[in-house]
Amino acid sequence: MSNRLSAQRARMRKVEYTTKLEKEVKHLQDTIALMRPIMENAKDSKKKLQLENKILQQQLDCLSNKSNLRAVQTEELKVELKRLKELAKTQEAEEHMETEGQSSHSYDHDVSELAADIYRRGPVSQLRQHQLFPI
Repeated sequence: MSNRLSAQRARMRKVEYTTKLEKEVKHLQDTIALMRPIMENAKDSKKKLQLENKILQQQLDCLSNKSNLRAVQTEELKVELKRLKELAKTQEAEEHMETEGQSSHSYDHDVSELAADIYRRGPVSQLRQHQLFPI
């Protein structure tokens, strides 16, 4: 009889253990059923974020390229500005030289006219009138 009781208790423990495992399986299946849509949403969000990240990276690359291009253009414009300033100085100096040259030519021309006038008029008194030789 003790064997029968022992076997009966073993069967009862086995049934209880099996029932416990079945409850645990059911609980895990319910958890999986609840988590599946959450996981799908997470996968979709991940894909969207990866796509957004890719787009943002392309925009960043584009802005970086534009920035680099503008930096190069700025340097080119600085060089051009320096060249133009030097050109302006050169032209200013040439104009100044021409103006001095014209003044000199004008002065030479005035002196030549005065000398011709004096030659036509005669004596040194004429020189005094023109204040070349003041008294």
